[in-house]
Amino acid sequence: MTTQHQVTRYDGEAFVQAHGDLVERNAQILSRFDEFRAHLRGRGVRLDANLTAFLARQLVHERGRIEAKIHERVRAAEFVPVETGHPRGAASYSTQLMEGEGEAKISTDLAGDDPRVDLSVEEDLRKYVNVRASYAYTVQDLEQAALAGTPLPQWKGDVCADVIARGLDLIGRRGDSRLGLTGFFNGPDVPVLTLTNGEWLAGGTTPDQIVADLNEIEQTLITNTLDTAEMFGGHVLVLPTAYEGKLATTPRASGSDMSIKEWFLRNARIIRRIERYSALDTATGADVGVADPPEGICYPMSESVLFWPMPIAYEEQAPQLQGWEWVTRARARCGGVDWRRPTHALYVENLD
Repeated sequence: MTTQHQVTRYDGEAFVQAHGDLVERNAQILSRFDEFRAHLRGRGVRLDANLTAFLARQLVHERGRIEAKIHERVRAAEFVPVETGHPRGAASYSTQLMEGEGEAKISTDLAGDDPRVDLSVEEDLRKYVNVRASYAYTVQDLEQAALAGTPLPQWKGDVCADVIARGLDLIGRRGDSRLGLTGFFNGPDVPVLTLTNGEWLAGGTTPDQIVADLNEIEQTLITNTLDTAEMFGGHVLVLPTAYEGKLATTPRASGSDMSIKEWFLRNARIIRRIERYSALDTATGADVGVADPPEGICYPMSESVLFWPMPIAYEEQAPQLQGWEWVTRARARCGGVDWRRPTHALYVENLD
């Protein structure tokens, strides 16, 4: 038995005649598509087949690290010594201030009464404060972080620790007037010296004039302390970066390869170091807690002159679940900068 297959042939011309409206509509669509392709070519867009072989995102190379934004260095703790003997549970601390009184008698013999000496003791009470912040993430945040392969809780914890460190640094610089805390820049009893020459960055200031200003700083401290400045070790002169740079890069004399800074430190009587601190570069009243901020500070790095009470430690609570969100609270405790012997330090003005 033979099976026969019937083949139906379509006559294109007959189809066009029977469906002219459909053919015309297709022609219009193709014409509009050609116009659209011409428009894209005019904008520099390629329409060849290879263009769609990859998604643009597939051709992006991801580096194996994330760059965090760099902020100003947190440095207050570098300049102020920390007194470590304070217990964590204390709400405040006190210092007993003792002063002796009396005068010796001069005589040729031992007759009569000897002058009586005595002493008085008073208490200076200071408080600690908490510097606080927190961070949180939801259950969905953790799911998305796991999918993306990112340590989200760690990143947020790092940001929280940095924010608290900057809060501590601000207290170190200006204290907190509401709570009666003072800072490194605004000790109320620290003497102020207005330099005779100053204007170190001005074109007409000579190395001899700058050295004369540095000698004036030393002599003022020796005079203010009744020549006891060296009891607490050498002094540190802290300057804005541009002024420290002026000392470090300006030759002491024409043709000399020794800078003013190097020459002065070799010959200084009580100043042993000259440091730069960028927080002094743009210091304002809001930043340092006084209307007229100092331009430089000279002081001994000694706890007998100034200190931060209590070791500064960052602490975090365990994450607490609130609804679908995990919240972690953090803090650090500190007090303001305690100026015990402010006359052994000096604020310097008229550098500019």
